[in-house]
Amino acid sequence: MRYLIASFSLIATPVMADVPNVVTDFGPVHGLAARVMDGLGAPDVLLPAGASPHHFALRGSQASAIEQADLILWIGPDLTPWLEDAIETLAPEAQALSLLHAPGTHILAAREEVLFQHEDHEDHEDHEDHEDHEDHEDHEDHEDGETSGAHSVNDHSSAHGHAHDHDGLDPHAWLEPDNARYWLTLIADALSELDPENAAAYSANAAAGIVEIDEAEAEATTILSQSADHPFLFLHDAFQYYEGAFDLAPIGSIAISDASAPGARRLADLYAALENLAPVCIYVEPQAELSLAQSLAADTNGEIAILDPTGANIPMGPAFYPTLLTQIALGLSSCDAG
Repeated sequence: MRYLIASFSLIATPVMADVPNVVTDFGPVHGLAARVMDGLGAPDVLLPAGASPHHFALRGSQASAIEQADLILWIGPDLTPWLEDAIETLAPEAQALSLLHAPGTHILAAREEVLFQHEDHEDHEDHEDHEDHEDHEDHEDHEDGETSGAHSVNDHSSAHGHAHDHDGLDPHAWLEPDNARYWLTLIADALSELDPENAAAYSANAAAGIVEIDEAEAEATTILSQSADHPFLFLHDAFQYYEGAFDLAPIGSIAISDASAPGARRLADLYAALENLAPVCIYVEPQAELSLAQSLAADTNGEIAILDPTGANIPMGPAFYPTLLTQIALGLSSCDAG
């Protein structure tokens, strides 16, 4: 009898097909992938929390994860140039989706200037309805992304079909909520191609994730509207997309978007600009070398506060990205210079 019961149990229990092996580059992309895969599986992540995506060396276990991947999701070589050759060498048969270079992603040019020029962000006046995200097939509101030279997820050259000189783009595009909402649909589409059996679940998860980002964006807007209005600047120019989404106006940055060390001329120009603006808030990333920021703060009576664009202290999982949006807003409101 127990054998008969066991047989019926096997018949009654649906057997779920294996979901694709998904590898992501770092926390924000992992969070979006985890939201789409919620209840079905979990993606792997290459960079440990707190590691700089700009400068990293793969270890054996990470190389093994790439080799076993069916789908690799990453911002692109503009952020993690070390990953481009690894994908080509270790995962030539895997699907690879560079989110920054996907048609429809809104991209911005990297800023070289010390002091930022700010324009009115009329296209971000209404963050509540997001009507432009009701149809994720045409993505007409992302037409700026056409300049990125992107390719289809079906073509492995989506990661590699361009030159190795990636200067000119600001790669921190995950900090624009519109991009994150759009990427959820791209990830769902990519997974559905590889795993049609679970396509409906991927699509539903992406739709739920979009609503969660809407709610987090509204919360971040409220937090920022209630924070003190201090002059501020960044140690590393990593927040340009967040600035545009939330109508922020920082003075400038000590280092440019690739996190390279600033030269003497850049520092001299920054000191000159701050001479009549002190005190200022200087936002630094938790893993950054602080000597320059500390020197600048001491000379201008400034205040240093932590602001992390990668969410190093946020638990990995489906809630990662909405938490990142609100955490940055809280960080921006935490500084009390003067």
